[in-house]
Amino acid sequence: MTAYPRPLSAFLYSRGMNARPITWPTVPKGKDRVRVCLHAGNTRAEVDRLVETIMEWANGILAQRREEAKDRRRKEATTAVRVLLESKL
Repeated sequence: MTAYPRPLSAFLYSRGMNARPITWPTVPKGKDRVRVCLHAGNTRAEVDRLVETIMEWANGILAQRREEAKDRRRKEATTAVRVLLESKL
């Protein structure tokens, strides 16, 4: 399951893999997922490529979230310093 089924699906598609987002009302809200169909004709290399591509996407999302958190902390610190300085004036 993922909170981002459409972006993951689009990322996989951009890498030549067709995985469909499954969202509400097909599944309950909050239970979104991406449907991947594997079959006996898939090679180990294809499955490995799928896993690597999903990991690439997930690492990108994590890096983005870390950067957003860092920006939020920076803004909070700036605001705190500004409030402190204004209170001393």
